[in-house]
Amino acid sequence: MNTALQTAQKPILTRDQTDLVEYLMCNKQAFDDFVYTPWQEALRQLDVREYDASLDSYINQTLPDGIPEIMRGKRSMVILRNLATPNFEFCRFMISADSLSNLNPLILEFKEDKFADVNELKRALGKLPFYKGLDSSQRPIVEYRSVIDMSHCNGKHISSLKTSWGESFSEFHRAFFLDIFPNMNDNIYDFSEWVLKKGNSSKDWYKSYFCLFLRNNVLFENFITTGRDGEHTREVVLPAILDIFSKTGMKPLIIALEPTNIEGDTFWLSYPGKTVDFVDKKMISK
Repeated sequence: MNTALQTAQKPILTRDQTDLVEYLMCNKQAFDDFVYTPWQEALRQLDVREYDASLDSYINQTLPDGIPEIMRGKRSMVILRNLATPNFEFCRFMISADSLSNLNPLILEFKEDKFADVNELKRALGKLPFYKGLDSSQRPIVEYRSVIDMSHCNGKHISSLKTSWGESFSEFHRAFFLDIFPNMNDNIYDFSEWVLKKGNSSKDWYKSYFCLFLRNNVLFENFITTGRDGEHTREVVLPAILDIFSKTGMKPLIIALEPTNIEGDTFWLSYPGKTVDFVDKKMISK
C-alpha cells in the first residue's frame, strides 16, 4: 500500500462509513489518495493480486456470472462511456495506452442508456464542441456542431437515435472515433447487457462493476466531488469502494484519467479543432 494512502487512512478507518464518506468528500487530497492508484503501483498490484486465492473467492461470490469474456485472459486498461468518440478525454486515454503498452486498451460503451441533454457528457455527444485555441484574452474559442435534435432525443435510448442526416447516432460516433484511431475497432465493446442485468440504477451495479478492477483490469476514470456528479460520488462510488475495501483489504485499481487539478473541465469533452472536417462532410450529405 502506498505511503500517501496509509497516511490518508490512519485517522479515518475507525469512523463509520457515513462519516468516512463525508471526510473524503471534504478533503480532496485524502479522496485522491484513497480512490486513485498511481500507475506504477497499479501495475505492481496486477502482479501481486494475480494468484490471490482469497481475492478469487470474493470475486466469484460477488460476480456469480463471472467477468465478461472481453475482460478475461489479458490485462486491460478500461474506460466506460456511452459511446467511443475522439474528444480530448479519449485522446488522453489513447496516449496513455501508448505509454502502457503492456495493457490492452478497452472501451466499454453503454449504448442502452437514455439520452439526457442535462447531462454534460451526453450533451457534448449531441452538440459537439470543437476547440479552436484561445482568443486575445486567453479565452477558449469553441465552435459547435449539432448532430441530433436533442430535445426530440431526450429520454430515448442512445442506441435508437439518428443523426440529422439519418445515420445511426452510435455508428456515427464509432466511425468518427475510428477515423482517428483506426486500429481500435476490436477494442470497443457494448457493455449494456452486463449493466442492465445488474439493475436499473447505478447503485445496483457499481459494486459489481468495481469488482472487475480488482485483479486483471485497471479503470481509467475521474470521480468528481462537487455539483451533481459529486452526489453520484457520495451516494454510489465511495460506498461501493469502501464496501469492497472492508471485505478484501484491497481497492479497485483506478487511475485518474484527467489530472485531478483540472478534472471535470469542459475542455475534456471538446474535440480537436481539425477533426471538425469529418463532421462537416457528414452534415453536407443530409
